[in-house]
Amino acid sequence: MIRRAVSLLPTGEHDLSFSHVEAVLRLAAEKASGKELHLPGGVLVRKVYDRLEFRLRGEVEDAVELPVVFVKCPGTTPLPHLGGELVVEICEVEPQQIARLRDQSRPHEQWLDYERIAPPLLVRGRKPGDRFQPLGVSGSKSLSDFFIDEKITPEQRRRTGLLCDQQGVIWVMPLRIDERVKLGPESRRALHVVFNSPGRTVGRS
Repeated sequence: MIRRAVSLLPTGEHDLSFSHVEAVLRLAAEKASGKELHLPGGVLVRKVYDRLEFRLRGEVEDAVELPVVFVKCPGTTPLPHLGGELVVEICEVEPQQIARLRDQSRPHEQWLDYERIAPPLLVRGRKPGDRFQPLGVSGSKSLSDFFIDEKITPEQRRRTGLLCDQQGVIWVMPLRIDERVKLGPESRRALHVVFNSPGRTVGRS
């Protein structure tokens, strides 16, 4: 498998020795993520959580610069840099609906307490020092630590949009909302947010 992976790169695997294969196997057994080694022909092997990445050294990774986009509330906001759109609506809710709506939330569809949100809303990429309180967690956490805990790769992090209000991050799309904006027993108006992309369109039930 290792030889096959290297052979798929332009340099091929003709200079790959038994010791190189052994080194890759030792890397695969490492528990820590982020370690890497160099193979002949300019091949870089990197351990990324539970998988190995094979690429050419110096190969430019697709870094995506996420612009700041203000969100129509209510309305539909195109997010071409994320390959989709954000649909937002404001709904009146009754106390007996709260538990059902919270259970109904899915990764790309969330129900938030509108009264706990400080508009205007915007979607942006992450910034150094970003923190939020993941739903169900006591206390805030740096976004960097959250990504590590969730085993989100560096490539995925660069493509993760953050829905923010004027107090900070309220939804790491589509991973987790902030504890601050969850629906509670006193909620009377909900913000229904859906991230739609080609092949995945969520409608209101």
